[in-house]
This record gives sequence, structure tokens and C-alpha cells, in this order.
Amino acid sequence: MLLLALSLMSAAEAAEPAVGNVDLINVWSARTGPDGRGGALYERDSVYFRDTLQTSRDGALHITFKDRTVLRLGSNATAVVDEFVYDPSGNGRLTASVSRGIARFVSGRLKGDQVAIRTPSATIGIRGTDFSVWVEESGRTTVWVNDGAVTVTPQGGQAEVVNDGETVATSGGTLQRNAIRPNPDFGLEEPSIIRARLGRP
Repeated sequence: MLLLALSLMSAAEAAEPAVGNVDLINVWSARTGPDGRGGALYERDSVYFRDTLQTSRDGALHITFKDRTVLRLGSNATAVVDEFVYDPSGNGRLTASVSRGIARFVSGRLKGDQVAIRTPSATIGIRGTDFSVWVEESGRTTVWVNDGAVTVTPQGGQAEVVNDGETVATSGGTLQRNAIRPNPDFGLEEPSIIRARLGRP
């Protein structure tokens, strides 16, 4: 019975090619496919199209997509890979949803208009950048740009450019400038920093 279950899981994964790989795990992280299958993630595991990704309290999950875009999930985060298409010529599309917690994105080879990050209250477009997003239980979203720029479109509102060093928040269709940046999250740090602090090679 176990062999049958493993073979069915392998067949499902073969039908949906991997979109990226896990670089780092801290505490616990998991993936759940659209068929409900999945389980705990480990470093070097594959991530697939339409996977729901979760971390635990004080957890971290770092993924590198095929186009070299990096996704880092921090404590108590949930994200879904809604769409991923990429070929080495640069054509493709990446859409991901963050429904709770904190995440950081570092753009890869896909161009800005090919990438969209969605939250319950906003859509974020990238312009070659490194930015972080915090999603509260209410859906309120805070975005701060570490480098480069993004466009933030509140639900039902107008897109606005957010530049390097700026922090904004969205709720109820409006965008608040000069928002308070949430406390830093250990899970969003560079892998070398996390490994050094945890005493891992």
C-alpha cells in the first residue's frame, strides 16, 4: 500500500514539473499540492506549480525558482505558487499569493511585467527588485522595498510606485504612505546569516 501511494505521488509530480527547489528550512515547512498530497519539506526538495507552502512559528522556507527568483517565507506564513512558466529565452510568468505572514522576494530573470505577487488587499508588480511583504490576519498588507522599486495596487485602487527604502500599507482599497515597518523576521535573512546563527554548515 505504501509503495502504491509513493508511486502515485511520483506520477503526480512527474505530470507537474518542478518550478523551484528548497534552499533552506528552519524549524518546519510543508507543501500541499492541489490534490491534497504533500508533507514536510526538506532542503533540496522540489516545489511544484500550485503548491501551497507553509511555515511554522519562527520558521523559514527559502526557495529558488527556475528563473532565479528567490522567495523567502518567514514565521507563520502561507503562500501559493499560482502560476509559473519559464524558458531560458526569458519568456514566462510568475504569479504567487501570500495570504498570511511575512515573505521576501528577490527578482530573477523574469521581467517586471511578468511577475505579480497578490495578497488579500493588494497586487504587487516588480521592477527588478528586492522587497518584503507582511500580511496580517485582517488582510492588511505592508510592503517595504529593500532595493529597486515595485508597483502596489490596492484592491479597487490605483497603482502607485514604491521606491527603494519606502514602506506602504494597503487596506480597504487605499494606500498609506510612510507606513510603519513591521519588526524584522529572522526567516528573511540571507541563508549564510541564518546558518551561522544556528551553527549549521
